[in-house]
Amino acid sequence: MKLKIAILGCGWLGLPLAISLLKKGNTIIGTTTSPQKLPQLEEVGIVSKLWSFSQDINEDSLSFLDDIDILVLNIPPREKGIFFQYSQEIMKVCATLAQRTKVIFISTTSVYPDTLEIATEEYQFAQADLSKETVMAEVNCRQILGERLTILRLAGLIGENRHPIKTLAGRENVQHGNSPINLIHQKDAIGLIEQIINKNFWGEVINGCYPIHPTKEKYYQNAANFFQLPTPKFLQNTEIKKIVSSDKSQRTLSYEFLYSVDDFNLLTLNKNSLSQ
Repeated sequence: MKLKIAILGCGWLGLPLAISLLKKGNTIIGTTTSPQKLPQLEEVGIVSKLWSFSQDINEDSLSFLDDIDILVLNIPPREKGIFFQYSQEIMKVCATLAQRTKVIFISTTSVYPDTLEIATEEYQFAQADLSKETVMAEVNCRQILGERLTILRLAGLIGENRHPIKTLAGRENVQHGNSPINLIHQKDAIGLIEQIINKNFWGEVINGCYPIHPTKEKYYQNAANFFQLPTPKFLQNTEIKKIVSSDKSQRTLSYEFLYSVDDFNLLTLNKNSLSQ
């Protein structure tokens, strides 16, 4: 069945997601905050809309969502130069949607406290967690959408032209060298979103994290060696042992992670892209 899918936020993750969904025969509406990017979206077949949280959120401003089947809410908690209460804005968007519209909210595994050793989807938010805007956005979405909502909590995203070694290279006294990494490749994040849609996996919370977790020190030193960058030096001063579990995505979604985060040849990165 071909679907009409809207993606709020066609950036580094949203644009390749839109292209992948287009190739499967779906109709895609995508938003950007940049007028200069509108032709790029149109060129690949996306129905492009100029939209951001900075404008009033109501049924008129979001009328392009009236007849969609699925909305992918892919907007981070802060837009550059604009401060707003993220959770309230997300709630306003959800409140405008038709009753038949399903929603995938792209959240983050940072909603889990660092005190957890194994972060699973069964974790129940404590009062202290509610100070995080992303946590409150999840709570607000659930209140409005109920079983029409699936929350995808993504670990740190890596992929083409994007890897943390770019900012860590050569740094001294980097914290938490013996903490485990929690990362996911862009293409596996897209794969999980598509699997949620394919399996009608609604009313759920799911983690997106590659299921191997070397220490930060080992991982980023290997990355620096591969990309011929200065090696960062880490402190072994951490109590953070948090590992984000991907058991549920593999078990209930039957998802197979295809892009290893510690095989740098699979990152489709090149040395030139890291210096840009």
